[in-house]
Amino acid sequence: MKAIELVSFSRDGLHHVDRNMPPAPGEGELLVQIEAAALNYRDIEIAQGRYGMPVSLPLVPMSDAVGIVRETGKGVNGFRAGDRVNPQFFPDWRSGPFEAGYFSRQLGGTIDGVLQEFMIIPALSAVHAPRHLAAEAAALPVAALTAWSALTEARVLPGQTVLLIGTGGVSLAALQIARMFGAETIVVSSSDSRLEQARLHGAAHGINYREHPCWSEQVMEITRGRGADVVVETGGEKTLPQSVRSLRTGGRIAVVGYVTGARFDIDLREVFIGKRAQLLGHTVGSGSQFEAMNRAFEASGAVPVIDSRFALHDARAAYERMASGTAFGKVLVMLA
Repeated sequence: MKAIELVSFSRDGLHHVDRNMPPAPGEGELLVQIEAAALNYRDIEIAQGRYGMPVSLPLVPMSDAVGIVRETGKGVNGFRAGDRVNPQFFPDWRSGPFEAGYFSRQLGGTIDGVLQEFMIIPALSAVHAPRHLAAEAAALPVAALTAWSALTEARVLPGQTVLLIGTGGVSLAALQIARMFGAETIVVSSSDSRLEQARLHGAAHGINYREHPCWSEQVMEITRGRGADVVVETGGEKTLPQSVRSLRTGGRIAVVGYVTGARFDIDLREVFIGKRAQLLGHTVGSGSQFEAMNRAFEASGAVPVIDSRFALHDARAAYERMASGTAFGKVLVMLA
């Protein structure tokens, strides 16, 4: 079978290889033919040697995929040949709160990922993909599930206001999910064209941060001085201070990313005394959360926003598209 291996942390580090087909699935396992994989910012960090956790090479990269079950092992219940499934990013996190030990096994990081035509997946770490989606379901395992856990754990309610920072994969998924919950959304981005695209996908308001560097003022104007109920914070260092000022008293900030930097200074008096804010940390989500999200996507008919699709032999171009920062939606690598 064909696969991609990351053999060095460099521009030329992705190599096409031929691997042996996986053996027949063992007890409790699935043999899955991967249809499509989706890139995350994390994959760029790993390829460039900037990831915050150790990575051993060679490595089959990428964590997000959708595929078709081709064979089931003994004792598997709930799956059969022909089912379309997503593998979990953290294979061992089935339900309950996150535990530090789950970091030791993560697809495309500490263990081989999904950029291969076939792979063995434990049935307990697979979930049924939404029935109305095909390759688009590859966009769900990290970005969408992170957005889902952020909004559900922040207890977003109909009629509340959700502020989204940027138009990356998590923010666009959060835009779709917030609409499922009946919330109103405000998107902050770098250009009018990206804001117009966000509006086409349901954003109620858009703010160009290049035109309005102190964009919290615009958020307060839109919300009539109240502030956003929930902020999905993907920017980090350069955006968090404005996110705090955009928040209503008693609101929640779901911290899910750090694309402008992972370190920042905050005034504790402003955050926790003045705003009485809650900062919530998120690390993707569990298998049970994944199942709930996929049911919601299926019920709503929502389709993840896809920027572009590349063939497996053109995987390097897919990485370059993702690294450029110009993609609007998920970048897919097609394997079938």
